[in-house]
Amino acid sequence: MEECRSDLDERTKGIPDDEKPSVYVGALSFRGTHGIESTQGKYALLEAINAKNVVDETGRTGSIMLDKEKIIQWDPDIKNLRKLSYRRFFHWSYWSDLNRRPAHYECAALPLSHSSI
Repeated sequence: MEECRSDLDERTKGIPDDEKPSVYVGALSFRGTHGIESTQGKYALLEAINAKNVVDETGRTGSIMLDKEKIIQWDPDIKNLRKLSYRRFFHWSYWSDLNRRPAHYECAALPLSHSSI
């Protein structure tokens, strides 16, 4: 594992911050599944590739819940939702929220990638 981490670090550490895309990873599980507003500061997988995690500008680490408006404000280049929590994203309560505030999902979720990170 350490060899892989070192390899990723070596390949990405020299990329200047202004050349890196901004990244947001949402729908992270902690104490249950959550929607797009669930994320982490200093997210280990983004740290491993020296990515520019927009959440890091909050100064907080670990699991946090954000206002969806903040995600829209950041408008990150890459948006990623965890696949395991992705189903929760489409739970009836999120459909209800989608109908009330579609801009939260249009701006923050498109283009949307959902993976099993």
